[in-house]
Amino acid sequence: MSGRPRDENMSGRPRDENMSGRPRDENMSGRPRDENASGRPRGEDASGGDGGRREQSPEAIARYYDAALERHGDTAEGAGWPNEADRVKRFDIMAGLAGDRLAASTLCDVACGTGAFLSHLEATGRAPAGYLGVDISPSAIAEARAKLPGATFLVRDILAAPDPALPQPFDYIVLNGLFTVRAEVSEAAMWDFMTACLARLWPFARRGMAFNVMSAVVDWTRDDLFHVPQDALCAELFRLAGRRVVLRNDYDLYEYTAYVFRDPVSGR
Repeated sequence: MSGRPRDENMSGRPRDENMSGRPRDENMSGRPRDENASGRPRGEDASGGDGGRREQSPEAIARYYDAALERHGDTAEGAGWPNEADRVKRFDIMAGLAGDRLAASTLCDVACGTGAFLSHLEATGRAPAGYLGVDISPSAIAEARAKLPGATFLVRDILAAPDPALPQPFDYIVLNGLFTVRAEVSEAAMWDFMTACLARLWPFARRGMAFNVMSAVVDWTRDDLFHVPQDALCAELFRLAGRRVVLRNDYDLYEYTAYVFRDPVSGR
C-alpha cells in the first residue's frame, strides 16, 4: 500500500470551479463531516478492541494496492506509481524531512508496502539507525520481510489497532502515498481518514512527520485521486501541530508533500 497515482498526466474531467484554493467538498474545509472512512481492517493485529479506536481504514484503498501488487509484482507499478524515476523522486523528498539527521534517527514508514523506501535508503547510504515498516496489506508485508529480513515490519491498520497505535515513538514518521489515491472512497471520507491517521500518529513523532497528497492546483482533477487545497490542509495541520509546517511543491510532480515539525527552524 505504498504508492499511488499510476497516471501522472492528470487526465480526466475538468476541475471544478471551486478548486482554486477551496475544497470541492465543503466538509473538507477543516471541519470533517460525520461520515467516516468505513471499511474493514485486514491486518493481523487490527483488532479495534476495547482499548482501541473504532475507526477503520478504507478497504477500497487496500484493495487498490493489493491488486496493483498482484498484477505488477514488487515494482513501482506494483506500488501504484507510474514509473521508477518518479517513485525515487518521492523517496528523496520523504528522506528530506530528516536531512542529514536521518542516518542517526529512528524512522517509522507507514504504508511501507514492500519496503522499497528502506531499500532505497540502504542503497544510497542513508539507512536510519532504527526502522519500522507498517502496512495494512499482509501480502505487501510478506514481500518486505522476505526482501529485508533484518528489518522489522508489522501488518497493522493504524486506525483500528488498539492503543498504542505504534509500539514506540520515532524521530520521524513518513506516509508516502497513503493519501494520494482515494479509489472509490468519497472526498469527505478520505479527508476523515487522512486527518484521523495524522492525529493518531503525531504523538509518536519526536521530531517530524511527512506525507503527500495530490495538488488541487492543476488543470484537471481525477475522481480516483485525492486533490487537497493547501489552505485547507494547512489549517488542519496548524490545529494538530502548530505552525511549524512546510509544504514542498518543488519537485515537478502533480502533488505536494507536507513536513510537520516539532522544533523551530533553529532546532532542525
